[in-house]
Amino acid sequence: MVWGCFWGKTRETFVPLVVKSVDRWVYLQFFEIFLIPVRNRVRNTLGDPIFQQDNSTVHTTQAVLE
Repeated sequence: MVWGCFWGKTRETFVPLVVKSVDRWVYLQFFEIFLIPVRNRVRNTLGDPIFQQDNSTVHTTQAVLE
């Protein structure tokens, strides 16, 4: 699995996720390490971003929503 994003004319680095499966704890670690820094760069450049994800169970657990 890989993760990547783009915003404006900027493309972030693809991040390989080398795990057997992604649970809420893996997803939360991913947020802290990769997504929050990207969100901060977007916010500093363009203002508040819109974050979008699907209704996957790992995305909608209580720990992730908090």
